[in-house]
Amino acid sequence: MSRRLARTVSTAALLLCVGSLVVGGIIHAATRPRVPEGIVVVVGDESTPGMQEIVADLRQRAAQGDDLTAGGETSTVVFVALVILLIVWVGIGTVIVWRQPANWAGWLFIITAAPFPILSLIQALMVYGLKIEPGSIPLISAWATIGEFALYPLALIPLLFLLYPNGHLPSRRWRWSVVGLVGGTFVAFVAFLVRPGPFNNWSEDGIVFENPFGIDALAPVAGSVIAAGTIVALVSALSSVVAIVLRFRRSTGEARQQMRLLA
Repeated sequence: MSRRLARTVSTAALLLCVGSLVVGGIIHAATRPRVPEGIVVVVGDESTPGMQEIVADLRQRAAQGDDLTAGGETSTVVFVALVILLIVWVGIGTVIVWRQPANWAGWLFIITAAPFPILSLIQALMVYGLKIEPGSIPLISAWATIGEFALYPLALIPLLFLLYPNGHLPSRRWRWSVVGLVGGTFVAFVAFLVRPGPFNNWSEDGIVFENPFGIDALAPVAGSVIAAGTIVALVSALSSVVAIVLRFRRSTGEARQQMRLLA
């Protein structure tokens, strides 16, 4: 990728994050008083086993006084603060990419943090399009699916430990850690994608959204595949801690200063 294209892409990602946070915040602030409390919205077949349990649980919570609006003012403030922090994270990645377009550490800063501000916008759209003005948001299934899996790139954060600060692995022998982390995450992602039942991210908003990609025949094995992929990714992630320590011990001068805080 050329330096100019890299700078354009990284800057666009930063602007997308800031724009998502601003637009999502405006929608949330303007519509929050209109969100009906204690209402459960079901999208899909409520009678399927995975859907039945969560619908029953949410309705019981609503009957006990839960407003099903994803927390109060404190949780909202914490969430916004976290999103702003992650935008700073994206900004750090953008600075690295502007200076060193081939440095994968910079791109990973962007890839792992950008989904969170985007998710904040999607959440606002989901609540508005399903609870406040049903049918007003087009392609709601696409938004629901993107939002459900938006945080998966966070699983790649351990790659930063392997690639920081120069964008290269400490040595070739650490390739197995990258393969395990990326491969395990991908396997778990695919298994989640085809697992039948409700999405997880919208239940605290009182929205039960059935996975449109779920395959009933894969229900018995999906859980085991998810567990296997997660274990492989977790072991690989833990190995990155060892890489940090080893790289820090071998580093000198400026490189050691760059590694100090991360180590």
